[in-house]
Amino acid sequence: MRESGNTDLDAALAPRLAERHAQARYRQRRTADRAGAHVRVDGRDVVNFCSNDYLGLAHDPRLGEALAENARRFGTGGGASHLVSGHLTPHEMLEQRLAWWTGRERALLFSSGYQANIGTIAALMGRGDHVVHDRLNHASLLDGTRLAGARLHRFDHNDPAHAGRVLGRTRPVARPAGGQRRSLQHGGRLRRCDGAGRAMSRPGWLADDR
Repeated sequence: MRESGNTDLDAALAPRLAERHAQARYRQRRTADRAGAHVRVDGRDVVNFCSNDYLGLAHDPRLGEALAENARRFGTGGGASHLVSGHLTPHEMLEQRLAWWTGRERALLFSSGYQANIGTIAALMGRGDHVVHDRLNHASLLDGTRLAGARLHRFDHNDPAHAGRVLGRTRPVARPAGGQRRSLQHGGRLRRCDGAGRAMSRPGWLADDR
């Protein structure tokens, strides 16, 4: 017999699940036999168009051998966060190599794109700041803005003129220690031009996630 608490939870969730089904938004996981572009799902060989293994490197034998070798040498996990004791020699070597390769002063590694978006926006922005997003930006960018306590604004996809109008309506808020809050425009591949460029003449930054 199920506990009454579980019964109450089932009853509370049932209408929400029914609504998901009615809207064709109920999602379930499907098990694939491997990662990559060609996978087997439900007994069928299919082409996987939703993988982020864009270069097909997930099954490159050179990477598999390097991963196994370094797991034996450095262990299978960092053991802690990077700011405590989990920043290991291979992490530092990779950051330095990436910085050299991209011609940047430094590089910073994140374990996923989601964490990179959340961490970057939270580091740059704070409560009272403004972040202006392309309407089709990834949900992780919106989550980062909300977690930072910043004010979220959105403009029509790839529309610099609309971005400029949205930016023009933002009002800087004085920081507690003086100065002004800043604006961050995150427009994917949107260029700083036309209306957006004129609005960005005020204090602010433009982010491009390429």
